[in-house]
Amino acid sequence: ESIRQLAEHDSLTGLPNRRAFEALLAAAFHSHQPDLALGLIDLDDFKLINDRLGHAVGDVVLSHVGARLSNLLRLSDQSFEQHGVDFLARIGGDEFAILLRHGQNPAQVRHVAERIMEAMQEPFPIDGQSLSVRLSLGLAVSTGVEDAQTLMRQADMALYEAKAAGRDKTCVFGAVLQMEMDRREFWTAAIEQALEEHRLELFVQPILGVQASSPSGCSAIKLAEALLRLRDAEGQVHAAATFEFVLDDARISTRIGRWVLEEAATWLERWFADGQPIGLAVNVSPRHFLSEQFLEDVSLVLQRHPALPQHALMLELTERGAMLDSSIMHARIEACHALGVRVCLDDFGTGNASLTHLQDLAVSTIKIDRRFIRNLLQDAKDLSITYGMVCTAQMMGIRVVAEGVESPEQAQVLMAMGCSDLQGYSVARPMPAAQLVAWLRQWQQLLPWVADLGRPKLLDSDGIKAIVSWGTIMRRLLADDLEPMVCEQFLAQSSHLHCELGQWSLRHGASLRHSPGFLKLRLLQEELRALCQQWLEDADAHAVLEPKLRALSDALRRSFWDLALQPRAPVKAKRIFFIHDKVNA
Repeated sequence: ESIRQLAEHDSLTGLPNRRAFEALLAAAFHSHQPDLALGLIDLDDFKLINDRLGHAVGDVVLSHVGARLSNLLRLSDQSFEQHGVDFLARIGGDEFAILLRHGQNPAQVRHVAERIMEAMQEPFPIDGQSLSVRLSLGLAVSTGVEDAQTLMRQADMALYEAKAAGRDKTCVFGAVLQMEMDRREFWTAAIEQALEEHRLELFVQPILGVQASSPSGCSAIKLAEALLRLRDAEGQVHAAATFEFVLDDARISTRIGRWVLEEAATWLERWFADGQPIGLAVNVSPRHFLSEQFLEDVSLVLQRHPALPQHALMLELTERGAMLDSSIMHARIEACHALGVRVCLDDFGTGNASLTHLQDLAVSTIKIDRRFIRNLLQDAKDLSITYGMVCTAQMMGIRVVAEGVESPEQAQVLMAMGCSDLQGYSVARPMPAAQLVAWLRQWQQLLPWVADLGRPKLLDSDGIKAIVSWGTIMRRLLADDLEPMVCEQFLAQSSHLHCELGQWSLRHGASLRHSPGFLKLRLLQEELRALCQQWLEDADAHAVLEPKLRALSDALRRSFWDLALQPRAPVKAKRIFFIHDKVNA
């Protein structure tokens, strides 16, 4: 009996463990019980408790949560098969599972869920302090046709939705999630079949590297990104964006990862043999990357392709959930570096990846997501965020790649910021890997605008700082959040010349005083100064002034870009005349 207790119960909470829970769930379905409901519980931000208060306190919290859940559920020592008895288990670190007999009344399941969420509102008294703990709950109600694995997947999808909706929420699996589950199953099966029938393909998208510090703005293609494609049985090619939501599925993540790594190494070897020393970045599933066999998979690929130089292969990780905070993640990145493989954080700024991860993780590159680049010249906030990320990464010695660069103007702005690696349709659309060598031999003819990146422009780092600063001032002005000193500067005469944008205009005034674009910019600055003064002096007029301020600020920003992105006129050498004095000669 003691051995059974140890084998089937969690030593910390005293609750049944995952083994006991899965055995009971299988038995319940084996006996064809139609009135089952399964709930999966995950504590929100439990890692923060462990990090801030220590694992000992975390263990106490888990014990208290288990006890509170036990008290509100109808548990007994009797068999689960008896009507009205609930079952609670701890199935993972901060995960709990409940199995309910709802007596053909799904409303009873929702009532239990409400009781659970209400009970968790009460703080836990731990070590003399009150500690609030929240949880997310996913529920699936059996209709009598599911098997145990299907009900588990349904509850897991409902839990995912509860977390995605902001956490501290309950979600019950229903028709909408069923459609999503069917969609996942369709694409998972399609990928499995494509693997068997060799219908997966590797496309690549070149990344342009520009040496901003070089006098000539020297540019080159030294890196590309590998992009997965699936060719269906009818011959239609599907981009990875269509099915990427299933690539982390346990059934296919490792198989896909191994295929992509091997295919990428094979193409790298061919390109190097063809005199094209280019690196290749491949996207890696978080599940595969954190699995025990991942490092062995990478090592085997490198052994099969010994001609590859170090750092030719780069792994791109897109953060999902709390994966970046795990100790396994830190160790795995370090181990990849030891193998000569670089690691990049993809879509930086959009997930849970934060500036802390730049400090903690030994990544060599970050990719700024395309959503910040798309409206770089139109949206002051996107410009500020992008500039902040570039500056931070630069100071930490981390390479920055900007995704979604769609125009030469965006490229010029990014280059002025100090971001010199550009990826997007303005450089090249994704192409089959077999076409890359031909493209590399003629890319300079295909992209004539790249030669213009090396020519001097009015736009420099000071100009970027000036327009970013102006956008910040306008946002704070409209939010009535300007500091008193800044307000006083606005009310002063010629205040438009005291800000960074005004100072930038003064520096270029001598060379641009006859430029219509420069004169337009100065007039807009003066008009904005007058409107800003009205805003500060008359709070009752804000409703009338706000649309005018926004429109004029947009016009000023457009005028600035039109002017700043023009080529700088060459400086003419001054002609100096010497009068020859015959007497002194």
